[in-house]
Amino acid sequence: QEQKFYLKFKIKTNDDYYFLNFDKDDDCIENNDIVGTDVYETQFTQKEIDDIKKRFGLTLSDFEQIPIEEYKE
Repeated sequence: QEQKFYLKFKIKTNDDYYFLNFDKDDDCIENNDIVGTDVYETQFTQKEIDDIKKRFGLTLSDFEQIPIEEYKE
């Protein structure tokens, strides 16, 4: 099984919405909480991260890539 990562926004905000989420219904990305659902994907393989970068024309340099097994709040 491939390693999965959270993408956490590096700039701390006043709310919990600093994780990259992929909205499968609307085919878009947004910052939201860490909880994944049937609609919102919050854990990504390296290939999925690379695909998001290419597809949306992003570097994601403002996000920290954290292996899910290492994440601690």
